[in-house]
Amino acid sequence: MKVLYILNRTPRLSGSFKAFLAMLDGLKGMGVEPLLVVPRDPVQDYAEYLRQRGESVTLMRFRMHTYPNSRTWSQKLLFLPRLLAALCVNYVAEIRLAKMFEGKGIQLVHTNVGLLNLGWRVARRLGVPHVQHIREFGERQFPTREAFIRRMQRPDSYSICITKAVQRNFHLEGTSTSRVIYDGVHSHEGQLPWKESLGNLLFVGMVHPSKGMDQVVDAYCLYAHLQKQAGRPVLPLKVAGSIPDKTFWASLISQLKSEGLEENVTFLGARSDVESLMRDANAVVVASPVEGFGLCMPEAMFCGTLVIGRNVSGTREQMDNGFSLTGQEIALRYDSAEELARCFRQVAEGYADYDAMRQRAFRVVNELYTHEGHARRVFDFYKKIIREWK
Repeated sequence: MKVLYILNRTPRLSGSFKAFLAMLDGLKGMGVEPLLVVPRDPVQDYAEYLRQRGESVTLMRFRMHTYPNSRTWSQKLLFLPRLLAALCVNYVAEIRLAKMFEGKGIQLVHTNVGLLNLGWRVARRLGVPHVQHIREFGERQFPTREAFIRRMQRPDSYSICITKAVQRNFHLEGTSTSRVIYDGVHSHEGQLPWKESLGNLLFVGMVHPSKGMDQVVDAYCLYAHLQKQAGRPVLPLKVAGSIPDKTFWASLISQLKSEGLEENVTFLGARSDVESLMRDANAVVVASPVEGFGLCMPEAMFCGTLVIGRNVSGTREQMDNGFSLTGQEIALRYDSAEELARCFRQVAEGYADYDAMRQRAFRVVNELYTHEGHARRVFDFYKKIIREWK
């Protein structure tokens, strides 16, 4: 089965890219021959990395199908020229890709994100089915979000949504051409990794409001204040993630300094050894206010590490899935900075009390979020699509 994959521009350490590569490895083992189309990017050299893996890669210049930013005056002045330029670039890419892969035996086109319709257009020119892998709660689709939803609801338009929440967001629940398939985050493991209380909390993700880092710092300051009042030690907090907004990061540092906590919080930057950091942590905080799936949570569960999760969107769905399977909670939930501070105190004072919760979480992640299960579900969907298309 030959499948053409259209990838977006994203950091190589991002959850979506790691999930895609794991899926690809599994699908190749089932007989899929992948052909990858990758955007030209002078910063992230995807092509070289993928070619080192032995992938067939085509570089192409194209843009996401979203509106340009229009926050500043200069952005507003250039809004229309940038929009027209993006449309022209994508149209040229569509024509070139269709000619390039015509007659090459492509049976299906798979776009790895929701905010890109290049794959859909190329598939139509090739006369083959298209799968849109929707990983985000997008609000900036061109020309409108409603137009995107109408396209996805067509009987010849197929989609993979990474959570039920994402599927509901685009009104695709109950649609025969849409599937909820959770990302795979790890190969199946039979035994919960042994660990003991190691004395730190961990946040994994960009240092940005979109990942809830401001709330984490608010909660940590409150937690530290309560611990000091009670004469108890304060667990240090490690933060593993890139810092795209230096102004925001500086405001967090200022807040920590005002509380006398700058030595307690370590910003590690983007890391490739996240699994090791997770295994060495008492708990991992998943704090995004809007999360499509949140690869961080099942990764921590595989590592045998307790999760403290914000009770929203994809994070809540994972916790609800665990409760449905086991009849009990698999993580500590919170809705506010005050509740998160309380979770920090609970973990600091009674880590051993959560052994059973970690065991349940490990069982759930092995049932729902393995690489093997993810690839098998995607492959079965491919076969169904191709069978129906014929």
